[in-house]
Amino acid sequence: MESLLELLFFVTVNLVRLQNKEKLCNNLRMFYCVCAVVLETAVSPKSTAKVNACIAIGFAVFVAHVLLIPVDGCSINPARSFGPAMISYAR
Repeated sequence: MESLLELLFFVTVNLVRLQNKEKLCNNLRMFYCVCAVVLETAVSPKSTAKVNACIAIGFAVFVAHVLLIPVDGCSINPARSFGPAMISYAR
């Protein structure tokens, strides 16, 4: 458990130093990961997860938040982040 906390600390400390374009790319990557998990576990007819799909989806969202909250607030919902960003850029 201690090594996991050290790894998360190392990742978050290094992610804070990223530029805005890199932060956007990381948000898009995490959004893609969450969408891929949802599509592969809950939507796919080949999935064997069935009832346990909610555990996989929750874990994917948890991992996205653990990695991105220290960096930029973890906006893995593009609709909630892109609109306000465009409005603030236009002003």
